[in-house]
Amino acid sequence: MDKGFEQLLRKLNLNNIYLLEVSAKAIETKECEDFKLKVEWTYDQKVDDEKKILNIRPKCKMYFEPEGLCNLELVYSVIYTYKDKIAESEISKHIEELLVPCANLNSLLVGQITERIMGGSLIIVPPNVKLVEKTL
Repeated sequence: MDKGFEQLLRKLNLNNIYLLEVSAKAIETKECEDFKLKVEWTYDQKVDDEKKILNIRPKCKMYFEPEGLCNLELVYSVIYTYKDKIAESEISKHIEELLVPCANLNSLLVGQITERIMGGSLIIVPPNVKLVEKTL
């Protein structure tokens, strides 16, 4: 683990992860098509020094190319509390690591949702975050 991230983790406490929005759509497709799973993460963050809260709002968009099977979008709120002030640059540098608990939950939820909307086919999304852009 990166020393800078270790120092940041000592300042933060994960308070909660909320699922704010879910959009899921099953897409009728031919079974013989070769689909490639695409996962895109974006986020926004807000630091409230008065309440000592870091609120990260990641959005996971999951779809297939060529278009088929299903599309999903899940928006979360990841709440960290802290005692000592944290620089925004410190947060931005380690944002992907800070979102790992959310990625774990996302993997579980995507598996459950895809199993239901696709009639038994379970899709496992890796529990990691590779951000494509900062803002929602």
